[in-house]
Amino acid sequence: MVSAGSAQRWRSGVVLVAGALVFGGLSVTPALAGTGAAVASPVGVRSAADSSPDTGPDGGVPSAAPDPDPDGDPAPDPAAATSTGSAADPAVDAVSTAAPTDPPAPADTPAPAEVSPPTESIAPTAEPVPTPSPVPITARLVAWGGNGYGQLAVPALPAGTSVTAIAAGAYHNLAVTDGGQVVGWGFDWFGQASAPPVPPGERIVSVSAGGYHSLALTDAGRVLAWGDNRYGQTDVPPTPDGATVVAVAAGQSFSLALTDAGRVLVWGENRGGLGTPPIAPAGSTIVAIAAGSTYALALTDRGQVLVWGGPCAMRLGVPAAPAGSRVVAVAAGGSHALALTDQGRVLAWGQNGFGQLAVPPAPAGDRVTAISAGTYHGLALTEQGRLLAWGWNRDRQAAVPDGAGDPAGAGGPVRLIAAGGFHNLVLT
Repeated sequence: MVSAGSAQRWRSGVVLVAGALVFGGLSVTPALAGTGAAVASPVGVRSAADSSPDTGPDGGVPSAAPDPDPDGDPAPDPAAATSTGSAADPAVDAVSTAAPTDPPAPADTPAPAEVSPPTESIAPTAEPVPTPSPVPITARLVAWGGNGYGQLAVPALPAGTSVTAIAAGAYHNLAVTDGGQVVGWGFDWFGQASAPPVPPGERIVSVSAGGYHSLALTDAGRVLAWGDNRYGQTDVPPTPDGATVVAVAAGQSFSLALTDAGRVLVWGENRGGLGTPPIAPAGSTIVAIAAGSTYALALTDRGQVLVWGGPCAMRLGVPAAPAGSRVVAVAAGGSHALALTDQGRVLAWGQNGFGQLAVPPAPAGDRVTAISAGTYHGLALTEQGRLLAWGWNRDRQAAVPDGAGDPAGAGGPVRLIAAGGFHNLVLT
């Protein structure tokens, strides 16, 4: 998924299902880390000295632009790619100063301007605002919303193939098959929608789709990264000795990985101190991660939500779970964030200019079990396989397709969800 901030208008949403992680869509149920405080440190942060020119997937400078998006998705802001991070610690916070230019992206109309954060940090329960979409259910993988680069053109899979994980990025999607391979489609300027080579004897178990890059995790704990690398977001750092990566998350121009010891690894763009992840409070361990536009979230085994990066991270803050409950999943959007409690309540905080915080209630007798955040919208999945969608709805991304999530309907219940930049992908 992708997400967005005030200057960046496309981003990557990250999902965590209660007890399982879904990055930009879905991923793997991680092994909970052991006891003790996590040790988090900057790893693989891109510096000005090792910046590289703006190149496409073939190593050359892009020379031709894709056709404009007929749906008019908001365009990424080229100027946003020139951030130099904070000046507190040049050795840690330095990023590429080559002022790379983002590849052309949908730009019929500009993205709406950001608004001031709401007074209340957690949105009150609200009635659903989206209207039903006429999109029919025609396949097990269902996509709807903006389609400027073929995000909705779900490819046909070989007979007998099933999907085990999904992810939605800014303008591309990924799916993992039961054979441990990746299938991608949509915007592929940097090869982010292409399948990566998998080491012999290993299988991909989870994926995460970022802005213009992608991540995957194999069953051996190996991290694969491909696509845009202007900020070093695909330069995977070495895993600490004795540790195994259990989760990955792709943000706008940065990447995250979580080890089984609760350590967070960060590489790529280091805006606002992204390269310095937080340390879990004493007596707790980080067990989940989520990557947004220019900020990131981490969740501890005690239900504490940690936020870092910027600049929107400074505006987000951290909500408090209702008394008697704790947070079990988090999702990072553009300039808003979501959290899910063990009682099935969705907490939403951050920017609310387009109803991103107006979470609709689950039907009576049902409860939310998974969440995902897009640029200006949110998506939730209930225990009975129903879909909830809210937020910006220009491309009908905040509408629910006819039959989707109807346990008794032809589409059947939804099993996996992924909110992209301005579109959604689900598995029924």
